[in-house]
This record gives sequence, structure tokens and C-alpha cells, in this order.
Amino acid sequence: MAKTATFKVNYIPHTGQQEVREGIMNSDADVFIIDGSRGWGKSLFAVGDLALPVMLSEPNKQVMWVAPSYKICKGPIDDVWFGVDEETGERFVPDTCPETGYKFWDYKSGAGEIHLFNNSKLYIRSATNPDSIVSKGYSLIIIDEAALISKEVFQKQILPTARRNGCKIVLISTPRGKNWFHDLFLKGQDPAEKMYISFKQPWWKRPNYPKLLVDLMKDLPEHIRKQEFEAEFLDNSGGTFTNLAAVFQGKPVEFESQQQEWVHPKIDELIKTTDFVVAVDLAKMVDYTVITGFDSQTKEMVYYKRMNRMDYKKVLDDIHRTAAWLNYADIIYDGTGVGGSFGDFLSADFNTHSFVFTNQSKNDLVNRLIIATEYCSIKMPNLTTVRHEFEVFRFNLTRTGMMSYSAPDGMHDDCVMSIALANWYIEENGGGTDVHAIDNFLQIVNDNQSGSFYDFIENDND
Repeated sequence: MAKTATFKVNYIPHTGQQEVREGIMNSDADVFIIDGSRGWGKSLFAVGDLALPVMLSEPNKQVMWVAPSYKICKGPIDDVWFGVDEETGERFVPDTCPETGYKFWDYKSGAGEIHLFNNSKLYIRSATNPDSIVSKGYSLIIIDEAALISKEVFQKQILPTARRNGCKIVLISTPRGKNWFHDLFLKGQDPAEKMYISFKQPWWKRPNYPKLLVDLMKDLPEHIRKQEFEAEFLDNSGGTFTNLAAVFQGKPVEFESQQQEWVHPKIDELIKTTDFVVAVDLAKMVDYTVITGFDSQTKEMVYYKRMNRMDYKKVLDDIHRTAAWLNYADIIYDGTGVGGSFGDFLSADFNTHSFVFTNQSKNDLVNRLIIATEYCSIKMPNLTTVRHEFEVFRFNLTRTGMMSYSAPDGMHDDCVMSIALANWYIEENGGGTDVHAIDNFLQIVNDNQSGSFYDFIENDND
């Protein structure tokens, strides 16, 4: 007798996931909102309890999985569809029958689709390309990290695809302030809103929560712990930094181009009595070089310049002129990568400090800036470009449990890092104490032509 291929998903929901599963099964709602913590198992639940049951229910089912970026889209593929249970060593979703070799499913990476043996399909789409979301309609729509997707994309691109009879929409996310995802969550808590039902799943709803993450929580700022692990909706935009309304002062200042410069309106008076610090985040690839100047006593920004695709010799000259203008301010700069040779072209007449970025040193740097914004010990003009970087700057957690901070995919954090460098240097050194003289800066460059950094800048025009 020929062996029969059997398809089995190696997934047993924990008690929190079981709670949500039963809530969905026993509800007549069409929209389900899951407010879940980091490490709760959102992707595994969405595949094992949502996508696969629909795809297996009958042939030719179509399911869409939407995420804020292609990088986040890839997570469920790597971690679930191709993932392995660490405890059992088994694949969560086997792609072939071990006895017959029968192919259960295939991943079409170029198309962003998973094709099941019964011709059901899972379409993986990124909200950064809204046009790719348009289709004839789906039986189930899963929106991963929904709080990071704009309300406009949700309403104009995603909702119109829910036109098949019986289509269900599941939004699953860690909270990001009180935005449209929060509004839908509240609807799901209201018994009168029959179309919606919502579930709150903080970290303790998962038994045997990873000890690594429990230990990590102890060192996090309270508002990040509440948001990321306790699944709390917070004010102040729910981002990494708080009290931004108090930190960024005055009317919004907008720029007409990406090349930007701002000078404190009372700089001539401040120069007479104040010591300053100049911080530099150097451009890498498509990023920006950002130069900021701060009062070393009050931590108030007095100067800002942002530029990209600028000859590095011009960048070096700008840094020199800025530091010399601001009473020969101390200079702190990103000494990572190309910046490692940057100090070779700064005169010994300057008091300079190289800050080398590692995952840990960057975390320490950002944590200090988080505290500075929380207690409003740093002040900045309301520059829209800078403020936007602060608002979108995110806490990230790697698969191995390491914490990191960065801008979301496709965005920049150069302003944040330049300001973080200035804040760190002022706190470490109490501002500049030495006033130095310096000869013409371009002569310094010419005198050091043999250096590796000079060789680099001759051929680089980021």
C-alpha cells in the first residue's frame, strides 16, 4: 500500500495564544486586534493559528500578510516558515513529508508568495509599496506590526482588499503610542462595537517567557519597558524619546532642501561668554553628515548643519570652521569605519574625541539621551527634520535577544546620533575646558596626504 503524505504543523500555542485563539473562534467579529508584547510569539501565532488554518480549509484560498517594511515581512518567513523549534529541533512548518518526500509548500521569493500544495496562496506585501497590496480580494488579511503602518495606507490600500464575503482582518502589533491602532483596540474593547474584538497580551501571558528578555527588561527605561513588554499604549507618541514637546522649543522650522543649516539667533552674544561642543556624525553611503553645536553648560543647541553627497574635504573644512567659530569648541566625532582615520586630519591644537560605535556603546549613548529628553535637560529648536528623527527612532530586539536602537528602514538617525554624541560628551566632560588655536585647516589636510583617510575622501563623494 502506498504511503499517504500527512501535513502537520509543529506548533502548540501557549496559554496566552490559546486565550486569543479561543476568543477569535468564539467571536462573530470581522476585525481582530492583538496588542502583544515583544517575545509573545506574534508571528508564530499568526502563521499557525490564522494563516495556515484558512489556507488548509479548502483549495485556492488567498491570504495576504502585510508588514511595514520588507525586512519585517521577511521575519515570519525566516522564523516560522523556515524556522525550527529550539526545544524539539523540528521545523514549525515542514515543507516536505519525511516519509514520501511530497512537497507541501514552496516559497516564491521573487513574487513574495507561499504556494501551498492545495493551490492556496499567502501573499507577502510591504506597506512601503502600497500599490503591491491592490488585488481582487482575500479571505484573510494579517497586518503585522500594524502600529507602524500609516492610517492612510490601512484605509486606502488594505481595507479595499477585504471585499470577499467572510473576509477577516487581523491586526497584530506592539503598541506605538495612541495612534489609529490604539483607536481600533479601544473599539475592540467596547461590547457595542460588534465588528471588532481586541486582546491585550503582555509578556507574562506567555509561560516560560525567555529569561534573557526578563533580564533585559531590568535595564530598560520605564516607558520602553511598559510599551514593548507590557503592551501599554503610552502618550508622548510612544516612541523611544519622551517629552519632545518640551525639548523642541519654538515654532516649527522647515527647510526647503535636504541640505540644511540653522544658527541660534543670539549666537553673537553667546560666543562672548560660552564654551561649546561640536559633534559630528559622518555620512555613510546614503546617510547624512550632521554637525551640531551645543552650549557646554546648558546643553542648548546653537548650531545645526546637515549635508550629504558632499566632498569630504569640504566636510572637514566645515567642521574646522564651525569649531573655530564656536570658541574653538571641543569636537566629538563618530570614529567608526571611515571615521577611524578622521582624527588624523584634526590638528593637535583641537581637543578631539573619537567615539567608536558598537552595539553596547550605541545603547549607552542613546540611553543617556533618553534620560536627557525625559528630564528636559537638553534643549533644541523645533527643527522639523530633527524632531521627526526623534519621533520615529525605535527600540529593536534581535532574534538572539540583543537590544539595539535605530531609525526604521528607509529613514535616518544621523541627527539623533550627532546630538547623542554631544550630550554624552558634555555629561562626561562638563563641556570644553581648553581653548586652542589652529592654523588653516586645509593646510592640515595637505600636510597629511599619505593618510588612509585622505585616500578615501579623494574617491568618495557621499
